[in-house]
Amino acid sequence: MSDVTLPIERRRFQFDWVWPSLRGPGAFFARLAEYDTGAWFTPLLIVAAALGVRVLADGLIQTRLNEMTGGPVPPPDSVYWTPDQLNAWMQAQSMQTGPMFVYGFPLLGVLLGLVIGWVLTFAVLHLVLTLLGGRGSLRSMMNVAAWASLPLALRALVSATAVFFTGQLINGQGLSGFGPTGDVDAGGAFVAALLALIDLYWLWHVLQLVIGSHAAVRLPRGKIWFGVLLTAGVVLALQALPGFIQAQTAGFEVIRMF
Repeated sequence: MSDVTLPIERRRFQFDWVWPSLRGPGAFFARLAEYDTGAWFTPLLIVAAALGVRVLADGLIQTRLNEMTGGPVPPPDSVYWTPDQLNAWMQAQSMQTGPMFVYGFPLLGVLLGLVIGWVLTFAVLHLVLTLLGGRGSLRSMMNVAAWASLPLALRALVSATAVFFTGQLINGQGLSGFGPTGDVDAGGAFVAALLALIDLYWLWHVLQLVIGSHAAVRLPRGKIWFGVLLTAGVVLALQALPGFIQAQTAGFEVIRMF
């Protein structure tokens, strides 16, 4: 096998793979399965950059909306506060509208969420497919999970463009409009947080995982679909937790971490 020439050249960056992976995933993932080196850095870098653009767009619009409303308004019972209490409240609100809260912490959150989501996806998928009889390597699953995440980069860029040009933050993400509204219990809040993460880009991501896993593991398609859907469900439930906690503690507003 030493005389076999792999069809994919080994490089640190593979930006020229992006279009083939989206246009013809079947042929691309078949070639990727023969690549015996880690090739996950480039797609994760692209998704991270796209998420950064989304955070920047949200932050700019949020700052503009805060300026239009004249800043935070003290609650009605603030008339009974002492000057020191009012000053402390204003300082706290000023910090929450500062660059670290508007840009820094959200960017850190989405980047951390991206890495955690990728690790969970390839780890759980590798475990499930191995239990189903697959003999693919962990490295191949790392590559598949990374390249299959490129639709999420497109989602972030489309959302950032919509936010920037409309001047409005996006509410009701994904299928959250089909979830329970108003006063809901913890279960309803979790379902709504879960539905907010499901959209066409997520379905595209799942389809990419199916194609990539089949090329890397060569199990029957039924087992591949079962393994990918089980993995996607587990990861999706974990991804919904931040939005669920946010909804329980600060009103029903879902945040997308990754």
